[in-house]
Amino acid sequence: DQLKRCAIRILSLESGPHKLLFSKVRIRISVYIYLHNFKLFAQVERWTAAAKLQTRLQLSEAPLQRIIVRCPTVLTCSFESNIGPSLARLQARLQLNEAQLQKVIIRCPTMLTCNFDLNTRPSLARLQTRLQLNEAQLQKVIVKNPQLTNCSFESNIDPSLTKLQLRLQLSEAQLQKVVVACPSVLTFSFE
Repeated sequence: DQLKRCAIRILSLESGPHKLLFSKVRIRISVYIYLHNFKLFAQVERWTAAAKLQTRLQLSEAPLQRIIVRCPTVLTCSFESNIGPSLARLQARLQLNEAQLQKVIIRCPTMLTCNFDLNTRPSLARLQTRLQLNEAQLQKVIVKNPQLTNCSFESNIDPSLTKLQLRLQLSEAQLQKVVVACPSVLTFSFE
C-alpha cells in the first residue's frame, strides 16, 4: 500500500523539466509492482491449490499439513491442470470411494505430482497383468500400499516379484495371493 502511494506521488511529478527521469522511474516502479504482484499472485495460487485439495479430499488441517510436508512440490502444481485431473483419473481407474482416495493420497502425496497417463496408469496396468489381478484386487493392493505407484515396474516391482516367487517357490496364483494379502512384500529386499 505504501509502495503504491509512493508510486502515485512520483507519477504525478512526471511533468516539468525532469520528465525523462520520472518516466524512467515510472517504468522501474511499474516493473517492480508487476513483479511484486506476480509473486504475490503465485503465492496465493499455491495456497488456493492447497485449499482446493483440502476441500476436494475433505481433509482437516493435520492431513493437509502431512501431505505438504511429505511432498512440498504439491504447492507448485495447479489444481485445475495437475492435481484435480490426477485425482479424478486415479479415482476412476481404481474405482476408489472418497475415503479410499483420501487414504491413498495422504499415504503417497507424490502421486499428485506425477503424470498419471505417463507414469501411474502404465505401472498399474503392468502390475495387474503380471499378477493377473482383477479390478478389486488391484484396488486393494494400491489402497494398502500406494507407494507402489511411484516405483518403476521394470526396475523395482517386477524384479521383486520374480525374486519372491523364486525364493518361496510360489506358483502364479500363490504369488498373487501373497501380494494381495500383503503388498508391502514388494518393498522388501530379496538379496
